[in-house]
Amino acid sequence: MEKKEKLIILILFSLSLSAILTNVLGQTIYTCEVKEGDEFIFTVTLATMSPPGVSLGDRYKINITVITGESDYFEVVFDIWDWISQGEPFNSTADDWGWEDVYRNPSDYRANLGTFYFVLSPVSDYLDAFAEANYGYSSSGIKLYESFELFLYTYIYDLNGVLFKYEAATGITQAEPGGTVMYVLSRTGSSSGISGYDLPILIGLTAIAGVSILYIVKKKLLK
Repeated sequence: MEKKEKLIILILFSLSLSAILTNVLGQTIYTCEVKEGDEFIFTVTLATMSPPGVSLGDRYKINITVITGESDYFEVVFDIWDWISQGEPFNSTADDWGWEDVYRNPSDYRANLGTFYFVLSPVSDYLDAFAEANYGYSSSGIKLYESFELFLYTYIYDLNGVLFKYEAATGITQAEPGGTVMYVLSRTGSSSGISGYDLPILIGLTAIAGVSILYIVKKKLLK
């Protein structure tokens, strides 16, 4: 085997090993997977008891305009198109704007202040750490639960860390299932990119695959 080929294999193997060990054994580094220009539409898909002025089928839209990476958090600024009825078109320009500070450390006490549209990736790890640090919250995978007296609020995210569904229920707790789901807000449209979930592992596996292919090709040439 030539020196150049040995060097390539060594580099690929080092990348794969360091990427996997960093993700598995090291401290989790959370990343913001949304980007400027991402657009999301949210629709009321259940309305047993909905907020005033909101009915089944009503929807609104947000569009991310600016993402700023600060030392402690990502500031995500977005335009807002107000509620419209089912079948009604959105205005050509936004009606308002808002922002959310998504903290790099989910255990930061300030991380529970926000609209909860966005969390960081890897999502399940972020939600676990957030729930452990904040009273009244628990998590399971990509779901975050917020309990308040006899109310249970459920936030479900996609692997990019964007809210996919929000449910509000009454007469229910995680310890005592049942009750009535009053309100469900579902994401029914988006223009977001592909998830970067578990990118270090993906890099590691890709590097391993590269080593394997190089080995097979070299073996065939030597026959």
